[in-house]
Amino acid sequence: MLRWKRNVLQGSVWICYFIGASILISLVFPAMVLLLPRKTRALRIRRVVAFGFRTMTWWAQTLGSLGKVHIEGRENLPTQGCYLVAANHPSFYDVILLIGILRGANCVVNRKLLEQPFYGFIIRFAGYIPNDLEGYREGVRRYRGEGALPLIVFPEGTRTVTEGTVNPFQRGCARLAIENELPVIPVLLSYSEKLLKKGTPWYKAPPRAPSIRIRFLPAIAAADGAENPEMPVTLRVRRYNDQMQNFFTHQLRVAQSGTTHCETTTNA
Repeated sequence: MLRWKRNVLQGSVWICYFIGASILISLVFPAMVLLLPRKTRALRIRRVVAFGFRTMTWWAQTLGSLGKVHIEGRENLPTQGCYLVAANHPSFYDVILLIGILRGANCVVNRKLLEQPFYGFIIRFAGYIPNDLEGYREGVRRYRGEGALPLIVFPEGTRTVTEGTVNPFQRGCARLAIENELPVIPVLLSYSEKLLKKGTPWYKAPPRAPSIRIRFLPAIAAADGAENPEMPVTLRVRRYNDQMQNFFTHQLRVAQSGTTHCETTTNA
């Protein structure tokens, strides 16, 4: 398919996204705020967001601007209790995929997005957690009160700059895990083509429809003193953060050397 046709297809997917999101923000979410009980409101709105993201993925695949999504390791997701899902961040599409797959999950988001009218409304309605100190503490308190749900975190804090590796990890994910005694499930995302990387316009499509591989791995057990409750929290957080960064760096190198059996879906 010609490149300009791919750009048109990808642009149409995002135009549909903006139209759908505008309808949700202006009509659906306000109605849910008025009609639903406060305790379950944000969770139900997040489930609507997840459905919208799954629909967007299906539409992109139907038009041919997105290839197959391969998912492995669902058995590594806990069936009880709260837990963190820590992901690398090669593409803007990572957020759409993970929120669509982990229905009802909360997500730590960049504080700057709250200042943007479009994304800010969605974040507030859905109760996503901003990564500033004040919003983080209140958001985590609300999250723990919602029951056994995953919390998606991107430890890099922004999209990956260098292909095949990760940016230096911010310590927010490690602090969340240590302070709240939450298991961390690592998830590795890889794309066969570069898609919506940092600085890429939303309408610019790759040369071919990218296939996507998503791998949920076993929880990262704290080690090297990070598991010791008698050690100062700041030191435990620093060591666990280094441990996670080393884990992701190693796993990405391994992933580039081969592939394993995976589950294929047409609609993540």
